[in-house]
Amino acid sequence: MKLKSSILLFFFGLLSIGATAQITLTADDVPAFGEVYANAVDTFLASVDVGPASADAQTWSFLDFDADEVFTNTVVMPSETPAADLFPTATFAFEGSNSLYSFAEVTPDALFAAGGSAPGPDGTIYTVAFENQQQLLPLPATYGAVFEDEFSYQLEIDGSTLGADSVRLIGGGTVAAEVDAFGEITVPAGTFEVLRQRSVITTADSIYVKIFGTFILIEVIENTTVSYEWWGADGVGTVCSIDFDVDGNPISATYLAGINPSDQPPVADFSLELLSDGQVQFTDASTNMPVSWAWDFGDGSTGTGQTPLHTYSAPGTYTVCLTATNLAGSDTHCQEATIVLPPAASFTFEDQGAGTIAFTDASSNDPTAWSWDFGDGNSSTAQNPTHTYTENGTYTICLTATNNAGSDVSCAELSVVVVNANELSTVAFANAFPSPAEDWLRIDFGAWQGQPAILTAFGVNGQQIFSRSLKQTPASFEVDVTKWAAGTYYLRIQGGGQVQTLPVTVR
Repeated sequence: MKLKSSILLFFFGLLSIGATAQITLTADDVPAFGEVYANAVDTFLASVDVGPASADAQTWSFLDFDADEVFTNTVVMPSETPAADLFPTATFAFEGSNSLYSFAEVTPDALFAAGGSAPGPDGTIYTVAFENQQQLLPLPATYGAVFEDEFSYQLEIDGSTLGADSVRLIGGGTVAAEVDAFGEITVPAGTFEVLRQRSVITTADSIYVKIFGTFILIEVIENTTVSYEWWGADGVGTVCSIDFDVDGNPISATYLAGINPSDQPPVADFSLELLSDGQVQFTDASTNMPVSWAWDFGDGSTGTGQTPLHTYSAPGTYTVCLTATNLAGSDTHCQEATIVLPPAASFTFEDQGAGTIAFTDASSNDPTAWSWDFGDGNSSTAQNPTHTYTENGTYTICLTATNNAGSDVSCAELSVVVVNANELSTVAFANAFPSPAEDWLRIDFGAWQGQPAILTAFGVNGQQIFSRSLKQTPASFEVDVTKWAAGTYYLRIQGGGQVQTLPVTVR
């Protein structure tokens, strides 16, 4: 039977030496009778970083735990409990919202778990006092304090539901602990100065059943737990306890969710901060001390915790809802979040002939400003500019797209074939047909016939498709265009100091 968890959450310390200094807990630091503490348990921990042992002050933040169970404990006098006669030396007790009790004794040298109550197999509540109490903390407690201790208990209950006369549970174990760190911890209840104690607890529980007057051992349950406990100063008690198995896997976290929690349901509210690249920091602003939070981010994703960070993958306006819950009920608040992502720059272009290129912005994520560099010393801030080059060549064109979230640059190389008015006016020298062509393109050279010339075909992007050197230009020439992609091309005939360019279409 492990009764430390309730005690751990409610031992109080007052003496503070400063925000970054060690604190000390003494036997005078006990909880105030009548105080109520709300605690939560997360049993589905994927991973958790408790930080190293260190003589330097540290900070811990555990705001993203997801409460699987929430309960309260009220500090009461042991004499006011139903099992007062079993705990004559107890200093204080805790009455849980589940009607279970736990008892603690404070001596000048240590804090002990004295025992408590728990449900049996049939649902009956049983109370047991430790024969050898389990030490929880050395006193005075400060960084570097260590202790080792043994504890034991025995409980006998009715066994009729198990087909036996009675059932006897004999349990016990050892604990080896060291206060190995100090600093500040943040949990849903607030930020507190703390000592951190690392404890290795090994238990062995033997279960006996009594049949025909003889006790028979039926099972021995052995377990080793590594527990990190943050003990608070300034009257806050044990703020958080995280248990791990021997392989370092987290088992559960029990943490302080509120002190003297409200008896009214929460009034849900939250704020949000737009960060970069679609990240949004959400912060709970609910009143009446919620102890758990359920978020709907409006994009199909959900989350928990008091201050989740969420990343949106697409721009837009999303309806975000927070449901805040405490022991008195829950409330939901929704508001819109408008997400602006940095642009992803992109563009297309179309060769309109005579060195004129039409550029079209194809950027995503709604840019609001554009800056073009055409690679020839000219620029533009239009979204879809048209630019005319005056010389043949390969140019690097860059577009910078910008909005309130940032900017992005996209560049591409473009080979430009300049076709001027003089070249087009000489079309009478040669002719190409049919246009559009499907299989073969026939070129009648006219006045070029008999002269040496170079025949070249270019795509609209300036890429050379075909080239043939003609020592003596024939009257006509046929070009196979069956493998050419549909589109516009330029046939250039060059020789004798003259150039003629013919636009043709292939389909």
